[in-house]
Amino acid sequence: ALVLVLLVIVTIVGITSMSSIQTRLENIVGINNVQSRLMMDMRAIAYDRGVSLRNLTLLTEIDDMGPDLKRIEDQAKKYSELESKLSESLESNSNTSKEEKEGFKKLQDFKQAAGALPEKAKELGLAKDFEMATIAFIRKVRPIQNKWIDELDIMIAAQDKTNGVVAENAKSAFSLARTFMLIIGGVA
Repeated sequence: ALVLVLLVIVTIVGITSMSSIQTRLENIVGINNVQSRLMMDMRAIAYDRGVSLRNLTLLTEIDDMGPDLKRIEDQAKKYSELESKLSESLESNSNTSKEEKEGFKKLQDFKQAAGALPEKAKELGLAKDFEMATIAFIRKVRPIQNKWIDELDIMIAAQDKTNGVVAENAKSAFSLARTFMLIIGGVA
């Protein structure tokens, strides 16, 4: 009877520990990695948007600006789709930290601040005020773009750190369960 009780304990500990490890790994793969991927894609779009805005300041013909204005419009749509997916993921995840929510709010603020910039660049281009367009890019666009990209980098790094902590916790849980199961198995 004692051996049977000890074997039941080993089984319960094993199943409980495996379930805990599985949950942690699902969190890494199904939530954190997905959020990181979304943020990396958002970062790429924000960077490309900065390049397109810079191109607008270099162009001297209005007709030449069309492709970059279209690209910026397309990038804005793609970014909004990714932002929506990230928002859903952050809201549905009970482990979303206060810092993640604040970081996401900052991203929305940067997107909002950068929203009028393409139209302003087009306006300056139509006015053939290329010097002012360049100054506006350097003084207004670049600082917003840099802060926007920096915030995305901070959020990506935080996700990587969280993944490291969760993975380390899973290793610890495995090690503890293995040791406990070996001890109880030896006693049995």
